[in-house]
Amino acid sequence: MAIQGDWAFCEKCYGLFFNGYAQKGRCPGGRGGHKQPRTGMGYNYTPNHSIPGNQYTQPDWEFCVKCHGMFFNGYSGGTCPAGGVHQRHDQAYHFVLKHDAPKLYSNEQPYWEFCVNCHGLFYNGFNDKGRCPATPRVMLLNGDHVHIGGHKRHPQAYHFVLRFETPAPLGYTLNVGCGWPPNPSVCPGY
Repeated sequence: MAIQGDWAFCEKCYGLFFNGYAQKGRCPGGRGGHKQPRTGMGYNYTPNHSIPGNQYTQPDWEFCVKCHGMFFNGYSGGTCPAGGVHQRHDQAYHFVLKHDAPKLYSNEQPYWEFCVNCHGLFYNGFNDKGRCPATPRVMLLNGDHVHIGGHKRHPQAYHFVLRFETPAPLGYTLNVGCGWPPNPSVCPGY
């Protein structure tokens, strides 16, 4: 089974982004690109790629070269925080995500969803729904621009389960119990 590591939860927009490059893409949660949390959800996600889909998996998930987020390429449209629609790289992996199946292992996390507005993958395990690039954008006093609305899931959409590596990146404190419902003593900042 082929996997790719270095995927991370963004603490600003709640999306899944590729954290393997020095440049962190474009985040709808403000300037500076996506940001992996230093505590709580600082996991290294490892999605499958280049395998056929089945009744428990969905293909057509891609890396966007403009925002570095993961988006569903099975529909036209969607909104990229870098402007326009998401754009895949011609030689990039085609990811296949597990859905609507029980969490079988301790290193699997449920509550990942497809956003009907931006077509990105976002974490839906908190009351806050992050920042969606398809919502209005406002300028803050510090000159930064941030989108003010959260992601939105379709009521009949799949519920995705992502696998992660348990060791946290260097300099990060990993709280394995962080998830739903959010517990401030375990998930600081949420």
